[in-house]
Amino acid sequence: MPKPSKPYDEFAERGDGGLSVTTVRGKEVHRAKKYVGLVETLDAEGNVVKRPKYISGQGSTRQAAKKNLNRNLEKFYRLAEEERLLPRSARELTLADYWYDTWLPAAGLSGRYKTGDTLDVNRRRMEMHTLPALGSKALRDLKPVDIKAFIEVTLPAKNLGPHMVEGIRTTLNAVLNDALIEGRILTHPMTRLKVRSKPPKRRVDAPRGLTDALQAEVRGTQEEARWMLPLLIALRPGEALGLKWDAVELGDAPFLTVKRQLKWAAAAHAPACKRRADGKAWACGKSSAKCTLWERPDMGGKGRLYLEETTKSSRIRIIPLTEPLITLLKEQKARQDAWRAAKPQAWAKAEADRPDLAGLVFTTEAGQPRRQQADSKALAAILTRLRANGMEAKFSPHGARHVGITQMALAGIPCPSCKPSPVTSTTKRPRCICTSSRRT
Repeated sequence: MPKPSKPYDEFAERGDGGLSVTTVRGKEVHRAKKYVGLVETLDAEGNVVKRPKYISGQGSTRQAAKKNLNRNLEKFYRLAEEERLLPRSARELTLADYWYDTWLPAAGLSGRYKTGDTLDVNRRRMEMHTLPALGSKALRDLKPVDIKAFIEVTLPAKNLGPHMVEGIRTTLNAVLNDALIEGRILTHPMTRLKVRSKPPKRRVDAPRGLTDALQAEVRGTQEEARWMLPLLIALRPGEALGLKWDAVELGDAPFLTVKRQLKWAAAAHAPACKRRADGKAWACGKSSAKCTLWERPDMGGKGRLYLEETTKSSRIRIIPLTEPLITLLKEQKARQDAWRAAKPQAWAKAEADRPDLAGLVFTTEAGQPRRQQADSKALAAILTRLRANGMEAKFSPHGARHVGITQMALAGIPCPSCKPSPVTSTTKRPRCICTSSRRT
């Protein structure tokens, strides 16, 4: 294919491809490179600067290096020519328009996400952070320097934690990858973007004797039953908070059925409501909970609790119950009966307002569902008291499940959430698959 004369003015070849010899993995290779123009990048302080752009090729001989250089130059110019010949509508498609008009509707219908909350997390990452910074840019004009500045300068300036920054980067990468597959962009601007450092792993500090100390600290309260469930049978937070009495059998053959989760659907703007060009406000001029562009008033996007009739692994688990969980659950049932007798009107109102959430094992004294925020605060308060007594423990509500899985693995007990891995020459006992998987 003949090389276009000048697809872009800033591409100006210079030289005939300088040759050099270098060592790669202990082998001597020849390398040829040619200057083709200036590109924008960041210096050490995060300032945008222009630096020379080179196309290179390498091989075992001088001839092979020059041949590969010419091949890479043809590819470089071919992409530039294809970009120039695209229709104006394709060249001017912004990241925000692609997100709202194509990616978000397709992701909601594709079945890519087993649960709606994962898609909602990606939506919040894009709409709260990425689109205000990059949404007005054309997809074709997104450059590595733009994304690098966004990840390494803009996001840290908002005092976001490393895990949040990593999540935003992952979501943007997935969106641009789909744009590449669909032909919206010719090259992925994040392909060669190196992450300077990965976020540290969340620590789970669970010293010996933690279960007994925690149980002694909350004995006789609802917290005892709540936190023994993950510590003894590794329930996830949503599974514990979404547990209903119809899934608990305390008769002759006591067991517990894990088949649903308590989730929170965040407030959302109407589908027709998009961010304004400045990226700092929405078309309705209101918050998501007060968006005025819904077709009917009752379709408002207010956040609400709901029960999802599936688990994270999409499997129903039946777990046999032993002491002390049988006793703890019986005590919890008696405790709720006492709460109901003390506040009958409040319980009746809660069940009438949300009959779908009636019969939960863990509630407030007024019969309301126990929210995730209250759950986290309760655990934090318990761990604070334990640390004051010399028990240095630190973990999240989900971390309690990891503690339970670890204790099961050390005791040779298979986790009820999955099947144990087989014993091999390097393992002395069956090891729970959950302990070697991030998806727990």
